[in-house]
Amino acid sequence: SSSMQTGRIFIDGLIAADADGYRMDPPLMPLSVHELAGAFYLQRGDASAAKAAYQQALIQRPRSGYIMLGLARAEKLAANGASNDETKFAWNRVIECLPQGDSNLSALMEAKAELAK
Repeated sequence: SSSMQTGRIFIDGLIAADADGYRMDPPLMPLSVHELAGAFYLQRGDASAAKAAYQQALIQRPRSGYIMLGLARAEKLAANGASNDETKFAWNRVIECLPQGDSNLSALMEAKAELAK
């Protein structure tokens, strides 16, 4: 669809700007363009593009539970909702990376529910 194309061009533009070391001061977004791209592709059901984007985001913030959450959701999408070694590893990493606080409750609950499958 044309909206998909527009979105992809926008995301690619952000990634190109980010690669050039372009930084807004103060930062416009608390998350990286790779996280944004991951969420965009995940929403559109493009598991491989989402995984690649979240993996890039992890290079910048290796211990982010929220990036891990996105990656786990992308792994789940790639596995058509099935549970396999990759998805189990990803959901376990979500639990490891998120502080066990109330603010992360929904993410932790999602990860624990996926691991219980």
